[in-house]
Amino acid sequence: MTNLDSKILNIAWVGHGDFGDELMAFALRNFLKATGVQTISYYEAGGLTRYQPSNDLKIRVLHASSTPRKVKQFSDLWSVRGFGALLMGGGSIFHSQNSISWKSTVLQRARRFSPGMFAAMVGVSLGPFRSEEAKKQCAALLSKQDVVILRDKHSYDTGKELLPDGKFFTSFDTSLLLAKELKDKSFVEDFRPPEGDLVALVLIAKSLADQNFLENGRFSKFLSLLNSLIKNGKQVLLASLYGGEEFVDERLNLLLKKRCVDPEKVTLHSFNGDIFATLRELNRAGMIISMRLHGCIAAYMLGIPFISLAFDPKSEWFCDAINYPRELSLPVSWADDLSQVKKAISFVEQNGGKIFENVIAPASAGDKVRENLEIMMKRWEEKV
Repeated sequence: MTNLDSKILNIAWVGHGDFGDELMAFALRNFLKATGVQTISYYEAGGLTRYQPSNDLKIRVLHASSTPRKVKQFSDLWSVRGFGALLMGGGSIFHSQNSISWKSTVLQRARRFSPGMFAAMVGVSLGPFRSEEAKKQCAALLSKQDVVILRDKHSYDTGKELLPDGKFFTSFDTSLLLAKELKDKSFVEDFRPPEGDLVALVLIAKSLADQNFLENGRFSKFLSLLNSLIKNGKQVLLASLYGGEEFVDERLNLLLKKRCVDPEKVTLHSFNGDIFATLRELNRAGMIISMRLHGCIAAYMLGIPFISLAFDPKSEWFCDAINYPRELSLPVSWADDLSQVKKAISFVEQNGGKIFENVIAPASAGDKVRENLEIMMKRWEEKV
């Protein structure tokens, strides 16, 4: 597909220290490379390490994420010229009026110079919207797409509600393109076998400055959960899957280890830009309990039983999409009643690998993602 090479502009959340976003971005690049594409341009990127192995696509970046939006828009008068396709995603990037409007502006500017530019949303979820205006703007942006690939049924239904005649495809998270490779560990040579008594715990905190959070709020719930695992004979891996500025997961884990009943039973891991280093660490666990969506997705691809502690609805949407047991997909309110977490842990211990018996196989989910992306590339070629 060399006639399409060097013409892809991608809006994705890269370079922000987020394991899930780097995982999705690499999976998409890996797919594009297999089609003959050699170069991808990110509209913007953060200043933290992006995962990029030596045999990856050539990567260009138009803007630093920290550059003021007005400066980017002025620069776009020449920087977005010459692209044949604008891909948005993957991920959860359509929430607020602001986040949707600037993406619409980028597409509008790019099509001013290239009226026939192909546009697609790739492996995204829609909502929850923060306002009615955001919902209206999302509908308008959907109407300008040639293909929309949605990563869960809830988002597909939302899209159909917003735009009944939209060009929608229901799919799964883009990172599942890597499911087959992870199954045979072909990307990683030194994966260790899971340790049955090791539980990986992935938690989220926006701030540790709030005294109420520390003494009476979520922190006390987190600490109670950690102590319960330790008292039940578990070793615990506290894994931070985010190293950016928006959350303080790494500091949270340090404080939890310091205050728990037995710090010797706790090890720490922080995502440093290398997605496979993090996958190696998670693969050691016999169970993964995660508030972050891609902690759950990593467990799913690795075949490790997991418990989803929803931070927002997209984790529940994912579990529903793969037909994961409801007992192990807990709602956003899970911290109000830790007994349901303990019940979920018991469910995993009693059922082990049997919990995957009625779950869609990761390789099959990955095949569905690949099938939809192949349709997308075909539509692009037809438009060209």
